[in-house]
Amino acid sequence: MRFQTKMIFATLLVSVLGVGCSPKEASYSILSTNQEFSQATQDNKVDVLWVIDNSGSMAPSQQNLADNFPSFIQNFENAKFDFNIAVTTSDAFKGLPEHSQDYDVNNPYWENLPAEYKSRFRDGLGATHSGYYILNPLTPNLHNNFITNIMQGTSGSGDERSLQSMKAALNSSLNAGFLRPGVFLAVIIVTDEEDFSHPGNTLVENYSYPTLYTVDSYKEYLDNLTLSSEQKRNYSVNSVTIQDLNDPTCAGQLHAVSKVPLRIHELVDKSGGKRANLCGDFANELDGLAGNIVQLAAQFSLGGANPVPSTIKVFVDGAELPASDWTYIEASNAIQFSEGHVPPSGSDINVTFDPKEVTF
Repeated sequence: MRFQTKMIFATLLVSVLGVGCSPKEASYSILSTNQEFSQATQDNKVDVLWVIDNSGSMAPSQQNLADNFPSFIQNFENAKFDFNIAVTTSDAFKGLPEHSQDYDVNNPYWENLPAEYKSRFRDGLGATHSGYYILNPLTPNLHNNFITNIMQGTSGSGDERSLQSMKAALNSSLNAGFLRPGVFLAVIIVTDEEDFSHPGNTLVENYSYPTLYTVDSYKEYLDNLTLSSEQKRNYSVNSVTIQDLNDPTCAGQLHAVSKVPLRIHELVDKSGGKRANLCGDFANELDGLAGNIVQLAAQFSLGGANPVPSTIKVFVDGAELPASDWTYIEASNAIQFSEGHVPPSGSDINVTFDPKEVTF
């Protein structure tokens, strides 16, 4: 679509090309009166990795997640997102070479697969498999296949290392094709335990353990993996976890080993993600979680432009949006649409503003 704009003073137009974690270079031009210009097309994409605790206490939470998946996915479907969705487990770290000594071919836990397959994405369990390790909008029976993939049972390792397992799955060559260049990555950790990831094979539950992998080491890993910076983060880590051991809504759901995962929450906060309550109303919690991911994934970078914030105007399909539908984030020099107002994929987006400085 094309439209005309008439300005008394020259303004700087930013044609925002792309969306998410790595938009194309913006183009700039000084517009004169009645000059016609082309709009850029929004392309919403996100890669979502679920890290599911498959230890003995998680059956009710997995079922809740499966039952309320529509509350999560509708946010992406409404915005016509091009998404990849995959599932791994909190014991995926067992597929790493340094944990090969744990392998026992005769133990049903290993599912008659080589040890490295513990780090492969899950497409089900036991005799029930979807056959789809990566789900996308074209996957047949998407909801049912997600339910199959997410139901990972309760026979997994009691050494729940969600962060180490996240990294093992993302690094595994068995999972090639999930991470797409320039696409926002959202990690969602579902657990009732803390993460005490470390290089050894011993179960550790000690925040002072000398070889514990630091939270910052995982932040640095994700920064490098997604080419992120403090100004533009191309991923978020989110959690569905226990918020408060004294929460009365958790009555009957907590176990003797249940913990508030302080380390996981720290990474969530540092990445701009969202904490959902494992003991809350799953429909509401998952809806809020997805809304936050959509919001972060649909940021529009203004590149190297230097706008006067008060002069910014945002147009979608030729119509100016009210200021309540978007926010200018000065730290990352980007436009972020408000939850519920992210334009669908295929929309034409333009941003105009007066520049603080114009160089020739």
